[in-house]
Amino acid sequence: MDSKFKQVFLELLRCGMEDKHPNSQLFTGLTPQDWNEVFRTVGKQTVIGVCFQAVRKLPPGFRPPQAILLPWMGQSLYIEAQSHKMLQVWQELQHRFTEAGIHPLLMKGLAVASCYARPASRQAGDIDLFVPEKYQEALRLVHQWNCETQHLPQHDSFDYQGIHIEMHPELISVPFKPRTGCRPASVYWNDTELPTPDVHSTCLLLLSHAAKHFLVRGVGYRHLCDWAVFLQRFHSEIDTDLVLREARHMGMYRFVVEFTAAAHRELHLSFPGLEKWLKDSREKYVRILIDSLETSGDIAMVNRTIGTLSLSQKIKFVKKAMARKPFWPQLFWKELYINVYPSMKRRFIRCTVFWKRKS
Repeated sequence: MDSKFKQVFLELLRCGMEDKHPNSQLFTGLTPQDWNEVFRTVGKQTVIGVCFQAVRKLPPGFRPPQAILLPWMGQSLYIEAQSHKMLQVWQELQHRFTEAGIHPLLMKGLAVASCYARPASRQAGDIDLFVPEKYQEALRLVHQWNCETQHLPQHDSFDYQGIHIEMHPELISVPFKPRTGCRPASVYWNDTELPTPDVHSTCLLLLSHAAKHFLVRGVGYRHLCDWAVFLQRFHSEIDTDLVLREARHMGMYRFVVEFTAAAHRELHLSFPGLEKWLKDSREKYVRILIDSLETSGDIAMVNRTIGTLSLSQKIKFVKKAMARKPFWPQLFWKELYINVYPSMKRRFIRCTVFWKRKS
C-alpha cells in the first residue's frame, strides 16, 4: 500500500473508531481516483461504516467527490440500519430463550461493536451465540419456531427475521483450548445491556478467531480494529499475565504479541501496561502480519475460497501461507490440511481418471 494512501486510510480508520476529527491536511490534493481507491479499500476491509464517521467530520473542501461520498453515505446508513435490526433481533431471541430457561451469551459481532465510539458503524454479517448449557434444548426450541437449521462441525445456524444466527456449543472453536473457565459478564450498547463471556474469555476468543483466519487465508483490518477497541476499553480489567500464559498454553503466543504490536503501530493503540503485551515482539513478524492485513482484507466477506484457485495459484497460496506458520505452528498444519487437502485431492482424482481414460 502506498505510504501516502495508507496514511489517509489509517487516519480515517483511527478517527472513525474513536469518533475524532481527522487531520484534514492529510487529505489535501486527493484526486477522485485517489478517493475511489480509498473507497475500494474500506469496502475490501469491511470498515465502510467506521471510516465514514471520520469522512463526515472532514471540512467540505477535503471530502470525497459527490460520486463517491453519496454511495459511501448510503452504504454506511445501510450498515447502521442492519446493526440496529440485529440488536432488535437479539433482544427478541434473548427473551424467547430466557423464557425457556436458556441463557446464551453474545460472541464477537454485536458484543465487540459496543466498544466502538459509534457501535452501529461496525459492519457485522451475523449474530454469534454461545450456549454454555442446554444446547440441545436450545436447538429443539429453534426447530419449534419453524426455523430450518444447518449443522456444521463447530456450530448450528439458522435465519431469523432475515438475520443469520450461529449457535455455538463451545466458545473457542480451535482444537487448542484455554484452561480458564468462562463466566457470564455484560457490556453495554448505549443503554442496552448485552450478556457476554468475561473479559479473559473474550480476549482468547477474539485472538484465536483472528489467528485462525490469519494462518492460512489472511486477516483484515476489521479484526485488528476489534482487538484494539476491546483492549483499549478493558485493559484495566484484564490480567495480562493470565492471558499471555494461556496464549502460550494454546500455542498462539507469537500471534498474540505481534497482533497487539500491529494494533499499536497501525491504530496507535496505547494504554498503561501495553509494554507487557509487546516485550517479545519481533520486527519481521510484525511486518508479515501487517502485509497480510494490507493484502487480504476481510476474508469472511470478500476473498475467494481456496477451492476456486488454479493449481499454480494454490501453490503460491501455500508458499505465502508458510510464512505465517511460526505464529501458531500446531494450528497452522491443521488449518492447511482442512483448507487445501480436499481440493488438491479432488484435482488428483480428476487427473487420475483422465489419464486412465486416455490410456
